[in-house]
Amino acid sequence: MTVAAFAAVLLLSGCAGQAGPGDSRDAAPAEVVAGVDCQAPNLNQGMPVYPSAPEPATDAPVRPDAPAAGDVPAGFDPVTLYRCTFMDTVEDEQGLWSAVTVETLTGDFTRLVTALAEPDDEPVFNQACTADMELVPDLWLENAAGEAMRVAWPVTVCGKTKPATHAVVDSFMVTATEKLPLTLITSREALDAGCAMQGSIPLWGGLEQIEWPPLVADGSPAVVAESAGTTPAPGALCLYTVEPGQGELEPIPGADAELQQQLQDSAVFIVNGGFSGAVTLPAATRALLEGAASGDGAPAADCDTVASRFAQVGSSSSGSAVVTAPVTVELDGCERVFSSTGTAWQMSAELRAALAGV
Repeated sequence: MTVAAFAAVLLLSGCAGQAGPGDSRDAAPAEVVAGVDCQAPNLNQGMPVYPSAPEPATDAPVRPDAPAAGDVPAGFDPVTLYRCTFMDTVEDEQGLWSAVTVETLTGDFTRLVTALAEPDDEPVFNQACTADMELVPDLWLENAAGEAMRVAWPVTVCGKTKPATHAVVDSFMVTATEKLPLTLITSREALDAGCAMQGSIPLWGGLEQIEWPPLVADGSPAVVAESAGTTPAPGALCLYTVEPGQGELEPIPGADAELQQQLQDSAVFIVNGGFSGAVTLPAATRALLEGAASGDGAPAADCDTVASRFAQVGSSSSGSAVVTAPVTVELDGCERVFSSTGTAWQMSAELRAALAGV
């Protein structure tokens, strides 16, 4: 929904600005700093990467913001160009990270400085511009003393970077490439278990028997794209903890208790949980869970208690790139089992005993 909304904003805007460095270019010379930092938290503003869990524990240091991009200051003689490209990933002992690819380049710096000094085009009244999104790498220049500055790209009347500047940058030779981590997306424990860092209980609230994923024309479950690191290992049960307060509406100003309850009863919630661990299920327990999700037991009883913990297991593969939604079981609260289509069944006493202590 976020991507769709963002695309709609672009289409309505008529003229899309550049989405890479994040700073509009002006005539001010750039600040010269101690060194290049493509991992600075204020970079990659045009395409932020959201962590899959709140504040994952890492040993990554807190970094200062990078300076604003600007013109090459007088007297600054660059000897190295760095191109920082986002939208990448890297994996290490801590897990899967979003990453920036940093390329070290060399070439004709006189020609590059001249291209970077080109003025921005002046805005034109009622200018028609394409509504596409430009992903622009961040550029840094470094001198022989190791001092660095962040470069502003000259832009067109539509706020897009000028092709002539790209041509000069692309003429440089890449002498080194490395990937540097930015934000932890999936922890090592979740990655090894094939668990996502966030899970959700199927839609719950005033609407009953909401199907997820949506059904196709013949009534069979649709399939959803498989994402990296979310194919559960055989027998793995992914555990999630729900933050307090989910499934409850904030008090409505002016609403009496009866109206507030009516609004609460008619609301629809998606209960989300953060990854808290994974366990390996014995084959017999997994069979009980899959049987419950297939309708072996009774339909779920009427219940509106939000679970504080739930678990998910298994996905039915359909080819190599798509999977159906996992089976979900509430470990407390209403103690329901949800099939991959969202149908709710009551947990049996036998399954409850098998999952005790999970």
